[in-house]
Amino acid sequence: SAPSSGNDSMDRLLADAKRMRAENPKETNGFDLVFGVKEIISTVITADFFLVCALLVWFVAGIFCSYVLKDDFVQIQFNNRFETIVQPALGVLMIGSAAGAIFNNEDEEAGWK
Repeated sequence: SAPSSGNDSMDRLLADAKRMRAENPKETNGFDLVFGVKEIISTVITADFFLVCALLVWFVAGIFCSYVLKDDFVQIQFNNRFETIVQPALGVLMIGSAAGAIFNNEDEEAGWK
C-alpha cells in the first residue's frame, strides 16, 4: 500500500507541473525568455558598473597627480581614452539602467515581482 501512495503522489505532482506549464505560455521548455534577457542585461550592467567605478578612480588619481604631484601624465592618459573607453562605458550604464527600469515597470504592470 505504501509504494502505491508514493506513486500516486508522484503522478499528482507531475500532473500539476504539466498543468502549470500549460497555463504559462511565456515559458518554453523550462526557459523564460524575458527572464533570460533580464539576467544578461543585469550581468552586463553589473560588470559595466565596476568598470565605471575603476574609471572614476583613474580620473581621481589623475586629478591628484595633477594638483599634488604636479605631473599631468595620468590625467592626460585618462583624457586620451575618454572618447574610446569612458563615454561608451557610461552610455552602456545609462542605457542598461533605463532598460532595467522599463523591465521593472512591465513586471509591475503584469503583476510580477
